[in-house]
Parts: sequence; C-alpha cells; structure tokens
Amino acid sequence: MNPDPNHEDFDDIEHDDFFGRLAVADVPPAPTQIDREVHRRVNAVLLATHLGDLLLHVMPLAAATFARSVVQLMLFSLTGRYEDNANSSETQQL
Repeated sequence: MNPDPNHEDFDDIEHDDFFGRLAVADVPPAPTQIDREVHRRVNAVLLATHLGDLLLHVMPLAAATFARSVVQLMLFSLTGRYEDNANSSETQQL
C-alpha cells in the first residue's frame, strides 16, 4: 500500500510523515462478510473468557463460601455455640 507519487497531495507530505502517507494511500474496501466473521470470533473469545472466569474464579469462591456455611451449621449443631467471624476470639452461647 504505497502512496501514489502522482497524487496531487503527495508533494506536500514529508517522506517521514507516516500519517501523511497513510492519508493518501489507497485502501481496499472491507470484505462484505467481515462483520459476521468478527462477530463469530469475538463471541467465541467472550464465551471462552466468561466460562474460564466462571470455572476458575466464581465457582471456587461460591464453593468455599457454601462450605464455610455448612461447617458453621455443623459446629453449631454439635456444640450449640455460634462463632462470629467478626469477633473470632469471642463465641456466643445461644
């Protein structure tokens, strides 16, 4: 994609001016199917990243939170004491 040296604006452009050369360069039109291809690629990448985030971050955090609640329920059932995480040094007798 070299700029056309016969173009009328070519003489006004410095040879080291990249954007100036780009302004007079002929660019072919975009393919008609580019939108569909871009959407397919973006959708595939978005799906992969969302599933990866769900499986690697959200599900382990949800499982840990649920397990902590189940352990607290079992401890309360066995001991009759509820341990408050805010004041872990003190336990409350119910």
